[in-house]
Amino acid sequence: MSRDLEDPIEVEAKKFKNDDQIEEDLIDNETEENLIISNESLYGIKEKINKNYRNFQGILKQSPGDFIVNEIDLKGQVVKLTNFDIPESECKIEKNPEELETMKNSFKDLRIKLIHDFVKQNYEQFVTNTIQKDKDNQLIEIRHAKNNNRTTGRDNFNANSRSKDLGDKKFTICALYKENIDTIQAVNLIAKNLRLNIKRIGYAGTKDKKAKTTQSISFFKLDPKEIVRLNKSLHNVKLGDFKTSNEGLKLGDLTGNRFKLVLREISESNDDYIREGLESLKNKGFINYFGLQRFGNSPEIPTHMIGKHVNFQFISFLIKNDIKEAIDLILKPRSQNFEKREIKKAREVWSETKDAFKALTHIQYINCLEKFLLNGLTKSTKNDYLGAFQFIPRNMRLMYLHAYQSYVWNEATSKRIEMYGLVPVVGDLVIKKDETNEMTIILNENNLKDYSIEDVVLPLPGYNIVYPENKVKEYYVEILRKDELNFDSFKNKIKDFSLGGDYRNILVKPKDMVYEILRYSDKNQILTKSDWDMINPNSESITEQLTKDESTLKAICLEYNLPTSSYATMALREILIESK
Repeated sequence: MSRDLEDPIEVEAKKFKNDDQIEEDLIDNETEENLIISNESLYGIKEKINKNYRNFQGILKQSPGDFIVNEIDLKGQVVKLTNFDIPESECKIEKNPEELETMKNSFKDLRIKLIHDFVKQNYEQFVTNTIQKDKDNQLIEIRHAKNNNRTTGRDNFNANSRSKDLGDKKFTICALYKENIDTIQAVNLIAKNLRLNIKRIGYAGTKDKKAKTTQSISFFKLDPKEIVRLNKSLHNVKLGDFKTSNEGLKLGDLTGNRFKLVLREISESNDDYIREGLESLKNKGFINYFGLQRFGNSPEIPTHMIGKHVNFQFISFLIKNDIKEAIDLILKPRSQNFEKREIKKAREVWSETKDAFKALTHIQYINCLEKFLLNGLTKSTKNDYLGAFQFIPRNMRLMYLHAYQSYVWNEATSKRIEMYGLVPVVGDLVIKKDETNEMTIILNENNLKDYSIEDVVLPLPGYNIVYPENKVKEYYVEILRKDELNFDSFKNKIKDFSLGGDYRNILVKPKDMVYEILRYSDKNQILTKSDWDMINPNSESITEQLTKDESTLKAICLEYNLPTSSYATMALREILIESK
């Protein structure tokens, strides 16, 4: 019996796009199924801007439309779905004037030339030739070009013949609206229905499944008329607001997101007190912690616990067997019932037998991290834990390392605020940017007055980073020492395990924030609308059940913009109670 199951490389190609470009920091403003999660302090989340504010209870995402996200592009424009109109063709035929004059004298010659041009532009695997059959008759011969790769020819035919209305522009850009599906799933669904190579689809960032979201998406050499047809067959994905461009989208081509949120069943009875908290959030901002979803979905084995075991100096992990410990942590059985029974069974089999192939048989038809890892263990030589670990797609491997960096950043930020408060102090770091580059500045007595707390950054630990020149640096050393790490631990001969580091603002202010306190009687009443809700003639209307009766339910509807990699849920924790 063959021990080979589905090739993990093929699975990776199907599920992930441009894997080597995906960084966790580009996954913008992730959302989580439960807004309030206990034990925030385990992840370094300990401080608040307004420590004396009496937080209240509220429920997020009780209704599917309670969490709406619109991407903000590089020009600062909020991406919206407003129409399904097809732009007029920009196709232009430019001909030499003398050639046009000559062609006017011979309709036959014009027709022949147009045929030659059409084949040349749309069928690159073919060449044409005019054959003079007799005085009055000509034939056009079409044949495969010599030494032409036929697979490439089919690809060129597929791309060129489906983009006739793009003219000189190579890309179609449009708005992608989706609900109850994440971005990667939506892109795969679109590619499947268009019978399109997924590499021809680009997007700037990933959006969560449990939200109604709108973002930009690009198609390489694809006619908008083909794309818009999907709207009739896909019920949870809509594409519109088409335009053409010389450039497609790549990860990171965004500046942030605009959130439209509904908090239901607010426990606080005093509306003025609620407004006080919202005004504090609006004017003072929030601590820019990495959200809990950054650390995985199992409190028993948070992602950063695994990350610290694969982040070490040079190749000493092979001697210490840290990679083996990391693998065991990933595959360790969980007590919670939050995962599929097949994955749960695979964990149990691995824990009991350490037989990777036997464990893999339980999840061979499920795309998950555990499948990649178990596949690696079956195909790598004995005790080659590094080789097995590298079967995990690169963005997933980086997830663990970045989770550990995030944990350290959260801890250091909490300590920084505890020691110095929310004012700049000597030794703090700020980033000064100009048109060409950016510079890290260490604050001193002379320049301290030039900056505010909004300018202060703290580093995500790495080997190529500047650390604060105050007691915060000592705290970084202390955190890492507890895990038997130091600053040099982030430099590794293996590229994927090397982390240069980065900087992150410790405080963020929501931009263009607006809010409204509502009272409603129906628990599931629609209180806000998404882009699709606004243009869909069959959409339910916001009912007229709003009331001023204080005995009814209370909700807060609020909107604000956040930069990339800031968490909407970390903003809301400034006013909401953490569950115990």
